[in-house]
Amino acid sequence: LMRMTEVSFKAGETVCEQNSEGDYFYILKTGACAVIRKLTTKGKVVKLADLLAGETFGEEALISGKKRNASIVMTHDGTLMRLSKDDFLSLMNQPVVQYIETKDAVAMHLKQQAIWIDTRLPNEYMLGHLKNSVNVPLVTLRMKLKQMDNKRKYLLYCDNGSRSSAAAFLMSSRGFESYVLEGGMESLPPSILEKSA
Repeated sequence: LMRMTEVSFKAGETVCEQNSEGDYFYILKTGACAVIRKLTTKGKVVKLADLLAGETFGEEALISGKKRNASIVMTHDGTLMRLSKDDFLSLMNQPVVQYIETKDAVAMHLKQQAIWIDTRLPNEYMLGHLKNSVNVPLVTLRMKLKQMDNKRKYLLYCDNGSRSSAAAFLMSSRGFESYVLEGGMESLPPSILEKSA
């Protein structure tokens, strides 16, 4: 907490812009904001979620190293606590995200102790995925968590582990027990993958 700084925003101001570099992890202290995503450069804007005091955002770009996949716009005046990327990765991400090796993950799934979640986009999922996995793209995960059972365990994967790590942080911060497949799909033999019809 000593490494966090407090910043204030007015209603209508943008905290994070879609397609910008990830620089901070945020905790909403007061006020409210919306997570919005522009589907195409000229397309309509879709609201993905409303965030209230106590909720967090910004971790996805920091963990994955990719540009932000959505914008955060204040809907009410508020204050946020923010933590720099370096501090976030060393202080919060590493202690929270749990990784699991392929053989252990497969054994856990076969014993029906956990559900496979593929955090890639639907078109990637169609080209090849683990049998009996559920496709929950990282960009929609925040919305889907309300429908998921927090008494179950989840095995998360993507192509190389970056998106699934971001998903695991998000799930863990909301009380879910989740594990990231070490190395992602790149660590799996092609023989255990299947394509959608």
